[in-house]
Amino acid sequence: MTSKRQLLERECKQYFRENYFSYESYQSLAVKIGRAEDELCDIIDCLVTDSFLKARGEGSERIFSLNMEVEHEDDLSHNKMYQDIKEKVNMLHELTNREKEVLIFMMDGLSNIDIAEEMKISKHTVKNHISNIFYKLDIKDRLQLFKRIYEKN
Repeated sequence: MTSKRQLLERECKQYFRENYFSYESYQSLAVKIGRAEDELCDIIDCLVTDSFLKARGEGSERIFSLNMEVEHEDDLSHNKMYQDIKEKVNMLHELTNREKEVLIFMMDGLSNIDIAEEMKISKHTVKNHISNIFYKLDIKDRLQLFKRIYEKN
């Protein structure tokens, strides 16, 4: 027999698998899957501990997303999508390796500050890399950038 906790965990996992580029807070996930926020907090925290989800921020400001850097035993297609994005970015020969690294972090939903922390560089340097990416690819904003990456054959 399935416990309520197992059911809620399955619902959370299913939501993130179906919405793999989604970034959710405790509250937004509770609303989207129709559950009480206090029911989900422990479950989401366990999914972060188990590396199913990634978390950013602190306290009630925490944001969660599917951790596409690990293989999920029951669905390898999401890891494949992450690898596909990396391949598409690597095919942009007009970008330097460092700009490609910044772009992959952008595609993963990181802010400029988060990218700077991950790469151990200043946020000003991140901004310069992003400006260079936009210039070299002749685009104006992140939306155009994401569209171009997803549409690139």
